[in-house]
Amino acid sequence: MSTDWGSTMLLAANVIICESVLNEKTDVASAIRILNALTVSTTQTFATFRVHTMLASTSMDFQQHVVQVWMHPIQNNIAVASAQEFRFIYANKLDYSGPGAFNLTTTFTLDLRPLGALGHYIVSVSLDGQVVANAPIMLRRG
Repeated sequence: MSTDWGSTMLLAANVIICESVLNEKTDVASAIRILNALTVSTTQTFATFRVHTMLASTSMDFQQHVVQVWMHPIQNNIAVASAQEFRFIYANKLDYSGPGAFNLTTTFTLDLRPLGALGHYIVSVSLDGQVVANAPIMLRRG
């Protein structure tokens, strides 16, 4: 890792798929019912879930960044759902010399009809055009 104040880099990128996210006034998020599989009824045509993304940078990163979250089949990178790009600057609220942090919760309401038999998918997160985190999710009828 570089200690040059002029260069910044990603320290960590994490993504959680869950049923809900509670965001407290203190900027603390709680993921409720973390999912690796989502079972939907045979009559259900839509499925809703949340994707919580956590990014951390080296200190002194005050540049604007772009994050994008999308979902695609495990066997290819063709999106079946995506959120709009989100522009942000890392927060260094506690200590400007410490790591920067950014959290984003994305809600997906997925139309299941074009997906056919459902199956295995990946939720991917890109930062400034580069994939930095992935999480698998299986969609199944039950």
